Amino acid sequence: MSPKTKSRKIPLCEKTGETIIEIEVPLTSHVDPAEIRKELGLPDYINLDYLPMKRAMITLWAAKNAGKLHLQYPQVIRDFIGKSKICNEPLNVLLFGGGAFKLHCPSANAERRAFNRVLKDLDLISSKKQSVNVKNLLLCLGGMYGSTYTHFMLISDRVFSAIRRGERWRVRAIDSIDSEGNPEAGCMDILTEEINMRHKVDVRKELAQPPEENLYTIGLENMLLSKCQFIEEHPKEATSQLEEEGLLHRILPCNSHYNPAKIVIGMENKDILDVCALLLDHPIGEGREEINGQKIADLLKDDKKFRKTVRLNLEMIVNNQKTLKEFGAKKKEINKIISRIQELLAIIPESPEKWNKPWWNTDVSTVEVAR
Repeated sequence: MSPKTKSRKIPLCEKTGETIIEIEVPLTSHVDPAEIRKELGLPDYINLDYLPMKRAMITLWAAKNAGKLHLQYPQVIRDFIGKSKICNEPLNVLLFGGGAFKLHCPSANAERRAFNRVLKDLDLISSKKQSVNVKNLLLCLGGMYGSTYTHFMLISDRVFSAIRRGERWRVRAIDSIDSEGNPEAGCMDILTEEINMRHKVDVRKELAQPPEENLYTIGLENMLLSKCQFIEEHPKEATSQLEEEGLLHRILPCNSHYNPAKIVIGMENKDILDVCALLLDHPIGEGREEINGQKIADLLKDDKKFRKTVRLNLEMIVNNQKTLKEFGAKKKEINKIISRIQELLAIIPESPEKWNKPWWNTDVSTVEVAR
């Protein structure tokens, strides 16, 4: 065995006051993510160059087969979670965040496309009832399919999860491998039933459906809403910093009535990229791979605060077409995106409210959605 491939143990995660987690490199993989992608019925355009997307394939496939994994990996399951089996049924695990857009959007995968971006992690959601089993499944993946798919929890992660009583779990996984072949670990959140950030996106209906119904995601409409929920205020002095960073387009047009000492900003660039990929690849309509504007309007009907935030974020894209050009989008692509946003804005009721203070949730432990 050459020096470059010689097996060795390295720290995967070190945290003051906690046990050092070590892993043996080179990492191993006993499965073919591309073959699993095919078995799941997912499109070939999904780029598996990113490790998080390989993890996504393995996670979704294992969840679908969770009820019978103990027949093949009885000792692994006992070693990792101290039980004879993970569960008796398939687990419905859905993606949101950047991973979900990679599943639905060719434009979010294609090399040299304006709206393709590097994905750093995954975001998962399940029912609260199944969440313990989902967490246990993740902890077993490395033992079943190879160390590339290692998931683990530090003591602090277990405390974090225990405090939230099954509503949210924090697990760590390998996000990338550096140029020397060393793995780099990061945190991931497993949410249950709703994405509760600045506003709330309820996905219980989608979790009750077969996961393949929406390509193992929370669905096009909820994907859009989960991105367009982002909003926050900053001191007016932050304007100069936004200008230096080329981010003035993020300032939302509500300062004529908002606190004059503050500015309100909307989606980050990564969110704009995802929303634009979604709108470029999916027309407005009622078909399987179309964005249902009426469904979005119905979801926002009784939540005028969320509705206002969504409209402001969509209007921000319309008002900053130059930014899309700077991303590398072609004129024809920009025109299609803007046209579809205007279709949505014509369906979603207007929000004439003129609040002068935050109308969104400011007391929230915001999920770091996959970048």
